[in-house]
Amino acid sequence: MVERKQDIKYLDNGNQVFYRSNKTWTFDQQRSCPTCFCSDKMYSPNLIYIVRVSIRLKTRSLRNSRKSVESTVQFQVKPICGSWDSMW
Repeated sequence: MVERKQDIKYLDNGNQVFYRSNKTWTFDQQRSCPTCFCSDKMYSPNLIYIVRVSIRLKTRSLRNSRKSVESTVQFQVKPICGSWDSMW
């Protein structure tokens, strides 16, 4: 993994630092599992959506929201190899 700090801002006479973290992972077939390939797909949950659903469940009754939540769980499907932003 390679991490780069972007949009670096110094505040309070340089006593505070704020930045956006950009992380890059590189697939290496030699160091990976025998059945892992670059053409495999990776499924990752849409965390922003999950937080929104959680807030919704707290503000509405579970009985009314449960059915719609179960039918709309979202996942991002991305190739293991290639370029994509880690911050959806």
